[in-house]
Amino acid sequence: MTIPERLRPHPQDRFRDPAQLFDLKQAAARLRAEPHAAVEGHRQIALFRHGQVTVVLYLFEPEVLKLMPKGRPYDFGHELWPKLLKMKKPIFAYETDSYWCDVGNLPEYRRCQIDVLDRKAKVNIPGVELRKGVWVQEGTVVDPKAKLIPPVVIGKGGRVAGGAVIGPYSVIGDRAQVGVGAKLERCILFDNVTVGDGVSLNNCIIGPNGHVKENISVYEAAVLNIRQ
Repeated sequence: MTIPERLRPHPQDRFRDPAQLFDLKQAAARLRAEPHAAVEGHRQIALFRHGQVTVVLYLFEPEVLKLMPKGRPYDFGHELWPKLLKMKKPIFAYETDSYWCDVGNLPEYRRCQIDVLDRKAKVNIPGVELRKGVWVQEGTVVDPKAKLIPPVVIGKGGRVAGGAVIGPYSVIGDRAQVGVGAKLERCILFDNVTVGDGVSLNNCIIGPNGHVKENISVYEAAVLNIRQ
């Protein structure tokens, strides 16, 4: 079955619990009356007084896209939804208590990583859990003299040298090289990153193919994209 075929049934047929559906047409007046709090360029709309909000995950039938004009910004809340309601098109929302995190900024991206490591989000962490809170993928060599402080995740095909200390709350990408005596805490390393001997990183994000040279220290939310 293709994805379009799966999406074609009526919305009520796509959810296991129809009680979790509520018709937005009935709430249209409340939507317009509720305050709109700007959050970094996005509008957060309260659906009901007890705190439900919309998240930026919308599913449209293909014909809806044809209603959106080209060549100018188009607002869902102020333009598309009212148009659909005026056309008497059905609009449904799905209420869920599943984990949601908008990773559109660095603090939220970090928070999502921490929530995953704390198992607040139901995500399958890749690799073998060598001990509680320490996941290492295949092909990565960790020197016996290295120290991994949970929670920490290390990708595949990498190397952690002797005397290195990684964690807590560090996520290391594939083929990363961590040098002798390096110290990483609350760091996110993308794929193919090299951290030299004696480097100290705290609360940093290192972009793909980044190379941090020996014996330097970087602290507090630095985002680096250093290439060799």
